[in-house]
Amino acid sequence: VDNSSVEVDLSYESKLGITSSINDLSVVFEVNGLQLSPTDSFEWQFGNGEKSEELNPTANYAEYGRYLVTFSRVTESGEKTVESQEIMLTEPLSFNDFEVSVNESSLTGFVTASGGLAPYTYQWEFGDGNSSSSDTVTHNYNFSGSYAIKVTVTDSADQMLTSTKNVSVSVPLSVSANY
Repeated sequence: VDNSSVEVDLSYESKLGITSSINDLSVVFEVNGLQLSPTDSFEWQFGNGEKSEELNPTANYAEYGRYLVTFSRVTESGEKTVESQEIMLTEPLSFNDFEVSVNESSLTGFVTASGGLAPYTYQWEFGDGNSSSSDTVTHNYNFSGSYAIKVTVTDSADQMLTSTKNVSVSVPLSVSANY
């Protein structure tokens, strides 16, 4: 019988840091990785002139932009811990304009977006298996019919916005004769 034993050290150090949950101009903050005691005092500074002594506060901002958020904790013995993080509040991604026009078999279109975090990428689907990745497009159809034109705009924070417009295309008939 083997009576030997194995000792395993299972230790975990959580990373100190600020996490946030952003909903437009309202942000809920939380600090991770600190063991707090009831005698600790703490203060949040939200970078907009506002402060809070709540542990998980909600800050409401008046404008979109960058803010430096700071959490400070002081223990009963006077030990101070300070953690800071920059947050970026952006206007929600939206279409400024999405236009398509058809002249017989030729479609032209453009899209402009705002909000989110520029730069943007664009993805067009023309409904016939073809696509493009520009903000301005020209496309020629081979067959008459109704097509769903879909455009997707993605910002650099991976917010996506999609819209679809239906168009009717009439491809002119061409006749060639050989004599």
